[in-house]
Amino acid sequence: MVQERRKGFKERFGFLSAGLASLDYLTDERFAVLTAQFGIRWTIHRPWYGIRWAMRPWMASWKGKREPAEFRIYTGEKAKT
Repeated sequence: MVQERRKGFKERFGFLSAGLASLDYLTDERFAVLTAQFGIRWTIHRPWYGIRWAMRPWMASWKGKREPAEFRIYTGEKAKT
């Protein structure tokens, strides 16, 4: 996914996006690090966009493509000590 994004950026703007500071995507691993470092408790909201949207991972697998991105909404609060 990151490679596709970077290729599209170069095609559109004529230079690599790696020159711009970016984490690219928030992953489950990055959220785990934030939780451990800062004691944040996350609530994950998964919007429902309909059955066609829900079938995207299955269709990608069936077509031999990469897993599509998930779009989640996160809210966080400092864990009480």
